[in-house]
Amino acid sequence: MRLFPRLLLNHLVVVTVTAAVLLVAAELAAHPFIQRHVQEMIDLIGPEGGVLREDLTHGMRDTLTRALMAALPLALLVATVTAWVAARRVTASVRSLQAGSRSIASGEYSRRLPETGQDELAGLARSFNTMAGALERVEQTRVELIGNVAHELRTPVAAVRGY
Repeated sequence: MRLFPRLLLNHLVVVTVTAAVLLVAAELAAHPFIQRHVQEMIDLIGPEGGVLREDLTHGMRDTLTRALMAALPLALLVATVTAWVAARRVTASVRSLQAGSRSIASGEYSRRLPETGQDELAGLARSFNTMAGALERVEQTRVELIGNVAHELRTPVAAVRGY
């Protein structure tokens, strides 16, 4: 499986687990708040409000559940788009490193990668650029050495031909 789908899938698993935990936690945490609010409403209504306790509690829990379920699709959509953008950014950096390594492999030693950020990929780009610089210097030295050797070989040959 390619990197982008794996990253996106990882992000979506985190989003799904977080959404599930949020729903369960909201249902569990809401109980004391709902009970307190229902009690305040019953106190305002008076003695006859006691018979409404179950209906009020059920109505508030149902309202909370409906509100959470109504908000969930939008939250999941925003989280999915955010996960997609994050996965794209990471894979774009990896693709840039891949293209740079192909350039170096084909002899384009002057190729450098952008070193933006302070994360591991930026560190990898810095290391890549250091390596590319070292390879470029080695290639320059090799070309100079070949030129010097060729010159040194031509000089005695020219002297011999002159006789």
